[in-house]
Amino acid sequence: MTNLFNFINKKIILDELSSTKIRSFSSEKMLKKGESILYFGNHCKHLYFINEGLVKFCFDTNKDEFIMRFFGENSLFTELESLTTGQASKYQIIALEDTQYIQVSYAPFKTFCSEDPKIGQFFNELLTRAHINMMNRISEMLESNATVRYQNFIEQNGNIVNRITLGDLSKYLGINQVTLSRIRHKK
Repeated sequence: MTNLFNFINKKIILDELSSTKIRSFSSEKMLKKGESILYFGNHCKHLYFINEGLVKFCFDTNKDEFIMRFFGENSLFTELESLTTGQASKYQIIALEDTQYIQVSYAPFKTFCSEDPKIGQFFNELLTRAHINMMNRISEMLESNATVRYQNFIEQNGNIVNRITLGDLSKYLGINQVTLSRIRHKK
């Protein structure tokens, strides 16, 4: 839990009582490569924090898989729509490597947010960042060409680029692997 608390402490300072409370509704989990944290059609009931490993956040179209995001070490994330609406998830979260993560139960965490203004503020900032990231992702997909999307990915995710397959990278960029190979060859 140390990594999670270090992540939170970058934004707010947790006292011992708050740390104990969060620990009470959190658990450490392991996934093998290829296993899922969340499956299509299931209800998301947790926040997830990656201690070690890498996951992809994706959905299937009728033709192919589309990858929305990759999350590596020290990432806190969730499937926000399912978490907040209680509806079945349209997304799946799949381990790309053996992954160690912390699962934070949302219901008690939400209650804790209303009891502790610092935690509530932290979660609101997390939601705001998630919204901004999603809007930037949509903008990039609509307004940028494949080369710019690739360059942006490398700049922002250089630490994971060698840990994902070219197939997954092409699905993230919304292009086929042949186009990705041409872009990479130009570099």
